[in-house]
Amino acid sequence: MNYPLDLNPINTILIKYFTIYVVYTKTLLILHPLLKNQQKMGAIILRPIITEKINKMTERLNPKHYAFWVDLNANKLEIKKAIETMYHVSVSSVRTIIVRPMDRKRYSKGVPIAGKTSRTKKAYIKLTGSETIDYYEKV
Repeated sequence: MNYPLDLNPINTILIKYFTIYVVYTKTLLILHPLLKNQQKMGAIILRPIITEKINKMTERLNPKHYAFWVDLNANKLEIKKAIETMYHVSVSSVRTIIVRPMDRKRYSKGVPIAGKTSRTKKAYIKLTGSETIDYYEKV
């Protein structure tokens, strides 16, 4: 077997977590240098949005539209590149929206506790041609 970085297989463990290869040694954690870009792409795209509203949108508009939760600091070009590398499709357009935090109130022992949800970002993706994304392929 071809081990990354030519490490001794007795002292190392190679774990494939989705598409990121991580090498654990007895002393330190090393990420395979060729796969560092895929780790960055996984940090940009957090998870797909699978709700009834999004499913109705894709049925009504076109099956080429998808929605993802993305990193708050990611721009449209980074999101497009991440989707193209993770799912091997070509993206024609990216629309983003920042979801404002909402006020939440709960009661603990009769005392109201106020708080807010965190600020998040959504990305709506449109694919070119007849390509589709299988969400459950990497699970």
